[in-house]
Amino acid sequence: MDTKKLKDKILNLGMNVEGVARSIGVDKSSFYRKLNDGEKFTVGEARRIKNVLSLSDEEVKEFFLL
Repeated sequence: MDTKKLKDKILNLGMNVEGVARSIGVDKSSFYRKLNDGEKFTVGEARRIKNVLSLSDEEVKEFFLL
């Protein structure tokens, strides 16, 4: 999982972590832990993030699977 690239994508889209967390229905502290402490996102969370950020399938693989 490459959380740095995911954080960069969020910022490049003019969004913030709190807004994305709210959009996918996750507490912001949980979202921060997943980004910063290496906790894994669930499949459902990854799908919702994909939709909110309009990620390509390649980006999903890069951000969540590698």
